[in-house]
Amino acid sequence: MLALAKEERQIIISGESEKLEEVIRLEFWELNRLGVIENQRLELHKVIARELRIPVDEDITVTIIAENAEPDERDVIRKLQMELMPLIEEHAAVNMENRELTKAHIEH
Repeated sequence: MLALAKEERQIIISGESEKLEEVIRLEFWELNRLGVIENQRLELHKVIARELRIPVDEDITVTIIAENAEPDERDVIRKLQMELMPLIEEHAAVNMENRELTKAHIEH
């Protein structure tokens, strides 16, 4: 998704609207795929919560899972979380920039 967002930014900047349609189509396809994966992730959180004896009705985050995991597992979870956070933040920033660029192009 980050790579597509960066490609979208370049296309918006260059004004290639026909390419933009294709990238947006790919993004929607990926978002649908991510929706399925997100549902699987939420189900796995419930399984993990039951194993760690965390109330399943509680909002189960990676942080909560890490806090309740064994020390060696906790370290692995936190390391992965730290690796993913910059990517998530960069993706959010690129998406915000794309929105602003698109808005500027429309207004222009």
